[in-house]
Amino acid sequence: MCRISKGWLAYLTVKDKKVHLYIKDLHERYGDIVRIGPNELSIIPKDTTTTVIGPKGLPRGPYYNSREHEGGVSLDGIRDPALHAARRKPWARGMNSTAMKYYEDVIRDETTTLLRVLRERKSENTDISEWMSFLRDAAWISHIPWIIPLLKYLPSASKSWEDMKVVGATLVKRRIQDGSTHPDLFHYLMDEDGNEPVKPSLEVCAGDGMLAIIAGSDTAATTLSHVWYCLLSHPKCFNRLRSEIDEVFPYGEDPMGNLAKLAILPYLNACMLSAIHNEALRLYPPVLGALQRRIEPETGGIVIGDHFIPAETQVSLYAYAIHRDPRHFWPIPDQFWPDRWLSQEKYVLPSGDVIPLDQMVNNREVFVPFSAGPMVCAGKNVAMAEMRAVISSIVQQFDMKVEDQCSLSKWEGDIHEVFVTSRGSLPVFLEPRFG
Repeated sequence: MCRISKGWLAYLTVKDKKVHLYIKDLHERYGDIVRIGPNELSIIPKDTTTTVIGPKGLPRGPYYNSREHEGGVSLDGIRDPALHAARRKPWARGMNSTAMKYYEDVIRDETTTLLRVLRERKSENTDISEWMSFLRDAAWISHIPWIIPLLKYLPSASKSWEDMKVVGATLVKRRIQDGSTHPDLFHYLMDEDGNEPVKPSLEVCAGDGMLAIIAGSDTAATTLSHVWYCLLSHPKCFNRLRSEIDEVFPYGEDPMGNLAKLAILPYLNACMLSAIHNEALRLYPPVLGALQRRIEPETGGIVIGDHFIPAETQVSLYAYAIHRDPRHFWPIPDQFWPDRWLSQEKYVLPSGDVIPLDQMVNNREVFVPFSAGPMVCAGKNVAMAEMRAVISSIVQQFDMKVEDQCSLSKWEGDIHEVFVTSRGSLPVFLEPRFG
C-alpha cells in the first residue's frame, strides 16, 4: 500500500497517532530499509545518521514544506542548507554561552516558582505531567514574553494555526514598538544588535517566535514528564540519582545555584540529559515523527550501507525505531536502564545478570533526539539546562509517590504524535523532605 500512496500513514496518524510504533514494527519484520511512501524510505542501518543528517548530510525533504506561511518560513521549515545556515545565525547568538547566562537566571527564577507551587500542593494528588507544562508558561515564555497570547491556540488545528499567524504578527509589531529591555530570544531573532545585513521581516519573526513556543516548550515539558515516568517506574534509579545530588549539593545548598556543576553529574546526565547521556530521551525522543531528507537530482543517488538509493528519493529517520534497535543499544533496548551510559568495566542488569564491557552495544552516533548535524535543535543547550535544574531540584526537595500504579502501566499507551508528542496524566503525591 505504501508503494502507491502515503495515505496509509496519514490514516494511521489520524486514527491512533502512533505511527512511530508502526514504523518500528515494519523494521522488525522487514529489515533495515522499508518503503513508507511511493518515493520514500525509512532507514535504520548502522551508518545512517552520519550519511543522512550528519555534518555533510542531505537537505530536508518536502515534509518540511508544511511549515511554510505567507511571507516566509520558520527556521525548522527551511530546506535549503545554505539558507538554513544563514537564518540560524541569530538563533546561535541567542543560544550561545553569553546568552545562556540570561537564560540561567530565567530558569532559576521559574524553577523556584514551580517548587513553591508544588510545596503548596503537598500531600495532594498532583499530576506531575501537567505541572511540567507550567514551564511552557515560564522559562521558555520568559525568553519571548510578548508571544504569551499565542498559547491559547495550542495545540493547533488549521483554523487555530491561521489565528496564531494573525495574532503573532500583531504581537511582533507591538514588540518592535516597545523595543528591547533585556536580551531575550526575540532580541536576537529581530536582529536588534544589527548583526545581519538585512533585517528579518515581521512574518519571519512571528514564525520563529511560534517555533520557539511549540518546539522549545512543549517538547521540554514532554521530556521532563517521560523522565518522571521512568524514575517513578524504577525507584532504585530515583534513589541513586538523589544520593548523587545530595552528595554534591548537601542540605541547604541549592542545585540551581550552580547549573554548571549540574552539567557534570554522571548519573544525573545518564538519566535525563544531553545528546549522549540521556536514557529517557533514547526511549522517548521528543519528536516521534520523521527526520526526512531528500537525495537531490544532481547527486545521482547515494550509497547507504550496502544499498544504493536513487536520486529524488526521500529518506526518513525515525529516532524511536533507531534508538530501540538492539544493534545500536544492547542489552534490553526497550527498557529504561541508565547504566548503559556510564563508563564501567562491567554492567549489572536490573535482573542481576552481569554484562562485560566488551559485550555492551552503545552506539552513540545514532542517538539523535535533537536531530544532528547543521540542523540540530537550536535550543538544545537551553533545554538541557532547564531539565537539569527542574529534575535535580525536585528530586532533592521532594519525596514522590505514585498515587495509582495504573497510571504507570497506561503511560506508554497514552503517548501520541501530534506534531510534538502528547502524553497522559501521571498523578503523584509530593511531600517536602525538609519541612
